[in-house]
Amino acid sequence: MASWETDIWSRLRNARKSALLQYEATIQERNFLVTEIVAEIASSYYDLVALDLQIEILDRNIELQKNALEVVKLKKLAARGTELGVQRFQGEVLKNQGRRFSLEQQRIIVENRINFLVGRFPQPVARNPGPSWPRSPTWWPPACPRICWRTAPT
Repeated sequence: MASWETDIWSRLRNARKSALLQYEATIQERNFLVTEIVAEIASSYYDLVALDLQIEILDRNIELQKNALEVVKLKKLAARGTELGVQRFQGEVLKNQGRRFSLEQQRIIVENRINFLVGRFPQPVARNPGPSWPRSPTWWPPACPRICWRTAPT
């Protein structure tokens, strides 16, 4: 009995080639999966930064509305305003405070999604300390025409 066999119909060669191609396919699938996870983490991170900016803007608006509420209360005390104006401003302040809590919940959800994708327990996600609000540049080169800074992204 012989332990070898003649590869007349290229069966052994084709099996080896098939195994090699399957191995390369699994490597490509792994690379695709890693790319998808990184893309999801990046997308979630930018969602998180956008939520931070929304919360910051909402905090500024709430502060302004509280100041306006005090002004309306003083006007009412001076008989220059009505209770309706006071209640409308109180309603706006409370509505925006409720919206802020909703944004905080969304921020926690996005942080948890990032933590899940990274493979760690829920915890706050560190962010790069950058400008908190997109600002226009304070200096433009002298050769830049006016159209350049009017159409430039901020």
